[in-house]
Amino acid sequence: MRTRFAPWLLWCRRRSTGGTTGQSGQVTAELAVAIVALVAALLPLLAGVQAVLVGARAQEGARAVAREIARGEDGAAAIEHVAASLPGGDVSVESAGRDAVVAVRVMVPLPFGARYEIVRSASVALEPS
Repeated sequence: MRTRFAPWLLWCRRRSTGGTTGQSGQVTAELAVAIVALVAALLPLLAGVQAVLVGARAQEGARAVAREIARGEDGAAAIEHVAASLPGGDVSVESAGRDAVVAVRVMVPLPFGARYEIVRSASVALEPS
């Protein structure tokens, strides 16, 4: 089956390729600006989500070490596990009388080379021995 030639098709094709309008590339430039703006808006959002997730992992790690210490165990294995699971993480345990405080410090990398320190702690009452 033969199709008929439509003269308006040539006019549409000439208009879409920038025939006489003089606005060739305007949509491309606008799209490039929109993509840059979208990335600039998403970077802080993603960095914030990452900081919240790392903070939650640090808090859970501090609680796990505090539970081990409360049970009277050494806690060294839990400390090593928490420090290994959080890159750049540091775990410290301080005993003061009948209480122990476990602090987990993590440096979270942010966009453009910035870093943010997150500190989460858990305290536990020690069992008398």
